[in-house]
Amino acid sequence: MQVKILLSAARELAALAYRGYPEKPSFSLISAKYSLSDKELFALRKIVRWPEEATTNSLKRIPPEFAFGKEIRVDGYNVLGTIQAFIKGEPVFLSNDGFVRDITSAYRSFHQRKIADKAIGLLITELEKIRPREVLVLFDQPISRSGELSARVRNFLASTKIKGDAKTEKSVDTEVSRGEIAASSDVAVIRKANAVLDLPSLVGKSLGIKPLRFWKDYEI
Repeated sequence: MQVKILLSAARELAALAYRGYPEKPSFSLISAKYSLSDKELFALRKIVRWPEEATTNSLKRIPPEFAFGKEIRVDGYNVLGTIQAFIKGEPVFLSNDGFVRDITSAYRSFHQRKIADKAIGLLITELEKIRPREVLVLFDQPISRSGELSARVRNFLASTKIKGDAKTEKSVDTEVSRGEIAASSDVAVIRKANAVLDLPSLVGKSLGIKPLRFWKDYEI
């Protein structure tokens, strides 16, 4: 995947969006112009949000200090997937709704234990800074080895002062969005949640890594 092309495509797509063009034909036009693969089109759909949705999403995004003393429910695969992308040096983007997103499937492989454990450690470190009342990290039950991953997160939590748990669920989107604060960049979660915390953005800041912004960094 060529990041420069993807950034240029995202900039042009956003220009159409903010001029009031409909979403579906706009994606089709940009996809045809840049000859995007299915993978690149999938990535583009994660990066660019249409104006109304972008505004609604951004209004739900809260700063970390607002999560102090609150219950946080974490979308495990979504959040850890983006943190893992930071660790591996893969492209991570700041979308126009203010959320940081990687461009892989949320159900990416976590079989590289060293990298996965580093991602979990970075997540726990940010949660310790926030000092929530309680944390619940949820993983999709049907996904292979989700039980193993949730057990590893529980072990990490047990070594801290955070009151928390990790488990598998059949409907993670719904359960995460029901929390006092949801931690996810998944639009399905954001749509249902009352308040949303962008944990990967905090990890990125701690690592000194800035996500790519298509409205500024398209000429790289």
